[in-house]
Amino acid sequence: MIAKNSRFGKSRRQLFESAIMGAVFAGVLLLIVGFLVYQNVSMAQKRSALEGRLQELRAQESEYLAQIQAKESAIANIQLEERQEKILREQGLYRKEGEEVVTILSPEENMVEGTTEEEGKTDRAWWARIPILKGILAGILENL
Repeated sequence: MIAKNSRFGKSRRQLFESAIMGAVFAGVLLLIVGFLVYQNVSMAQKRSALEGRLQELRAQESEYLAQIQAKESAIANIQLEERQEKILREQGLYRKEGEEVVTILSPEENMVEGTTEEEGKTDRAWWARIPILKGILAGILENL
């Protein structure tokens, strides 16, 4: 026969307490694991949303870079055309319809074609042979 109150056997109360403690421990453990799983899932959703936003922003960036390059090339073309027109106009090779081209000769070209007495004198002077002194002394003599 088995004794109901043995020294080595546990009482029902002790078995009940250990079962409750095990259930509480398992419940706390499940609660912690559930919280961690929930946080992991929510982080994964946020990450996928941010990756989608990143793709959108990269697409926008490439569109903006393409627009910038197009505008820069348009500006360069406009500046190039304006510069070419300016140079051609200065040389007298370009005119619009209804415009008259008037060419103004520079002083060097004017001297070659015909010189006045004063200009002729400055060219024959000794300092006319030294380019730096020619400009300086010619300016001084003109002011006198």
